[in-house]
Order: sequence, then structure tokens, then C-alpha cells
Amino acid sequence: MQKSSSPTRTNGFNSVVPKPFDPNTLSQFRTIDSLLTGATEVVYSEKLDEIIVSGFMRRDENFQIRVYDGKTFALKAEKEAHKMPIHKLMLLPEELLATVSVDKTVKIWRLIGLEVVHQFKLQYEPLDLCVNSALLAAIIVGKSPKISCYDIKTGSLMAEVSGASAEGYNTCVFLKDLNVLVAGLITSYSAHVIDCMSSTVIATIEGSKTLNPTNGIQLVEPNQVVLSSDNTITTWDLSDPKNPKQLVQISSPVTKINHFYAIPEEDIILFTHNGPSLYFHRYNDGTFVKAVPTKLHKCRSIKHVKTTDRILVTDSEEGNVGIFVKKEKSSKNACAGCAIF
Repeated sequence: MQKSSSPTRTNGFNSVVPKPFDPNTLSQFRTIDSLLTGATEVVYSEKLDEIIVSGFMRRDENFQIRVYDGKTFALKAEKEAHKMPIHKLMLLPEELLATVSVDKTVKIWRLIGLEVVHQFKLQYEPLDLCVNSALLAAIIVGKSPKISCYDIKTGSLMAEVSGASAEGYNTCVFLKDLNVLVAGLITSYSAHVIDCMSSTVIATIEGSKTLNPTNGIQLVEPNQVVLSSDNTITTWDLSDPKNPKQLVQISSPVTKINHFYAIPEEDIILFTHNGPSLYFHRYNDGTFVKAVPTKLHKCRSIKHVKTTDRILVTDSEEGNVGIFVKKEKSSKNACAGCAIF
């Protein structure tokens, strides 16, 4: 492992956070054995209170979707989704779900009943998608300069444009207020900011100078994104999309970031590195906080459930889903009798 270097701050980024997240209060109180392995992904539906997991079912030799009740954690539904690996599992508006697969298809599922609503056949391998909620459109990027846009309701192709990367893009987010797409390049640690009206690249954002590609991007506020690659995380302000401003650069203590999740309102970024621990940095200034051990073997996908304040983490080796909760520290002056309530 590498030692964490000092974070870099620019442009006076200093959000006010009333109560920063304390990793010492985190506890793994439940584990769901999904029986799925092979780069397991997890998402959560707040409206249906369901935990949805995708991965490889060794017994049946296919890649499945499994749905669990958010309160009892009982299995509610399961369905074969693809014969080849699933890159991304993504919640869509109107209780729909998307699976992005190596088999060059993107399937749109209705969560209730797990039935396929639409299937998009592509000429290239898709790697990620994001949603233009105003148009109810799925924007798909992958191993091609093409960027495809499909109508989620009808399943029809709305548009297909060529980006500025010949090799393609492996991750993306859509900024609704600015009508721009931010797409990470497959071949380098940078991302293109693409104006959706003109379909042109208007800016490029990047972090470290390594040759490793971007491996994740998250929209954290209407005009802010977090980008990760290798052992570096950067936060960007895109209020002026033609002139992006880098806010924070973090060099993590691990050699390879797998997945990450930023919770700006609690001043925390947590990430995994295909090992048993979760790593925490401050969102505002990048300070390393703590590495928290878990009962998982190879932590991978992370999701934060705002309604219950839980954190879901998948184990890509065992197929388990760890459910973490925050327990407030007890006060020395607290009344012991209050505990009975």
C-alpha cells in the first residue's frame, strides 16, 4: 500500500457541514447472502423499499437479478437477466431498472414482477448509462465513439452521436440543469464535458497524470461531479461547463480504488479497493479519516440509502451484501433509565 499524500484544495471550496460522518459509529448489523458472485452490483429502491442485486449464479451459469425486501431482507424475486457479465445495474424513473451487459444489450426491467419492458441491441459493448429525466431518455456509452440515446417509455432510438474519443467512454453522468453529459474516457484519467445541444466537447476534466482510465463518476450536487481512477479522486464544479474548476484532489492510501460513494451533506467519501475494508476521506478537503474493517472479503459496489441512513456494500467474491448502520455514541451523562424506551 502507498501512504496517503496531503489533499490538494483549490478555489476556496469550503461547504458548511453541520454534522460530519463519524466512521467509528459504523456497524455491520446484517449480511444478505445473495449466492451471486462475479462483480456483484447493488441498488436500492426507496419507493418500493427493495434491495436489488445482480451477479453470476454459478448453479445456473447465468447472470441474475435478485430482489430483497428492505425490512425483512427476504428474497422477493429472482430472474435470469443475461448470459454474459453485467457491467452496471441502474435504477430508472417510474420504478424501472436497467442492466448493462457485455452481450451488447441494455435491458429495461419493470421492478414489480421483474419483467423486461425494452431491450436495446447495440453494435458495441455498453459500459454505463445515465438518464435525462426531463426527456425520460437513457444515454448509453461504451466501447465505441458512439453515444446512444433511447426513449425509456417507447424503447425507440432517439439519437446517436459520435463523441471525441475513438475508443469510447466507460462511465457517465448527465447534468440536467446544464444539459451536458460528463463521460469518462476508456483510455485515460480524464472525462469529456459534452454539450447535448451541439453534441460537441466543450471541456475536459482530469486529475492525476497516470495512464489508467476513469473507473467511476458520481453527480453529487446539481453542478458538481466526483471522478475516480486508480488511487486518485477529484471533485469538480461545472457551474460554468466550459470552464470547470477542480475543487479537491485526493490521493488514497490504496493502490487501486474499486468503487466509491460521496455523501457531501455528511462531509465524507467512502471507497473500496477489492479488500475487506472501507476507506473514508473528508469530502470538503480530502483528509484521510479511517479504514474500517468489515466481515466481507472483497468489498466492491457501494450505495447509501438516505431514507434509512444505511450503507450497502457488496462482496464480489462471496456475493454477500453487507448492510451497515450508524450507531450514535452514548453520552457519559445520559440517563441510564432512558434506555428502556
